[in-house]
Amino acid sequence: MIKRICLITPPSIFLLDERVFMTLGILKVAAVLEQAGIQVEMLDLSGVENYEEVVRDHVRNGS
Repeated sequence: MIKRICLITPPSIFLLDERVFMTLGILKVAAVLEQAGIQVEMLDLSGVENYEEVVRDHVRNGS
């Protein structure tokens, strides 16, 4: 069985600038999980105003 996880950076009113990058903490967690053989997806919602739609599309597409 393939182990999969989706890590989400939640939306924030302080991160509405398109120049904001994903925090290193969540990237480090993703790296450790990948080294353990777990398939990791990352969903960055910082700077996204319509985050509910983005999450809905992500779940529907099974991405």
